Amino acid sequence: LDSLIARLKNFRSGLKKTIEDRKAEIIDLEKQITSVQPNYDKVKRLYDAHVEERDRLQQEVDHMTSVLEANVGAARDTLANATRAHGRVKSNFASSMKDSYRGVTSDGRPIAGRETNLLKRPVKAANTRVPPP
Repeated sequence: LDSLIARLKNFRSGLKKTIEDRKAEIIDLEKQITSVQPNYDKVKRLYDAHVEERDRLQQEVDHMTSVLEANVGAARDTLANATRAHGRVKSNFASSMKDSYRGVTSDGRPIAGRETNLLKRPVKAANTRVPPP
């Protein structure tokens, strides 16, 4: 029983020493915190200001990027429409050149000003011989 009591006293004194050491560490840390606190507050304010500015700039960049993407999309659509229109103009020009060569449109109507086909020789009637003078 005496050895048990001695071990408990030893254990209790060890805990008291540990508690005193921890309290001393806590006091030391509190001193360090109070010495750093003014600088921390200043740095924290700067940090918060920088984070706010970064977020604002990021929003601007996101907005400008979306505007740029919208403009690129509009330009892409315009270019596609222009390319299609140019193809139609080219094909219309080619078919009109073909029509002018043939003298008729693709559906067989004579083109304006070419009601008589100039590529064909005019047909004379059988009795159109003019007597010599």
